[in-house]
Amino acid sequence: MPKMLIADDHAAITDILVAFAEAEGYETAVASDGEETMRLFRTQEFDVVLLDVMMPKKDGFTVCREIRAKLEAKPHPDWQIKTVWGVGYAFEVTSFPRQYIS
Repeated sequence: MPKMLIADDHAAITDILVAFAEAEGYETAVASDGEETMRLFRTQEFDVVLLDVMMPKKDGFTVCREIRAKLEAKPHPDWQIKTVWGVGYAFEVTSFPRQYIS
């Protein structure tokens, strides 16, 4: 079963994301701040990480840089970083194939 890490400091949002992810067959883990996100990421393997930008203790941009640095230590050709920009209920997803991540 694929595993997803959901990082957001708003319980209502994580509850919705967990429900959707589990309905799609993902096992989920939830972090409510940036430090907890990194602790979980270092100690478990995840197929997907959903990362909020504005979180306490460590913001999502910092967490993303730390995750990228950890992944760069053991390269894999299928890695991708996807950004999701959302305002209200409108979202845009942008995919960056591995060769464009710097």
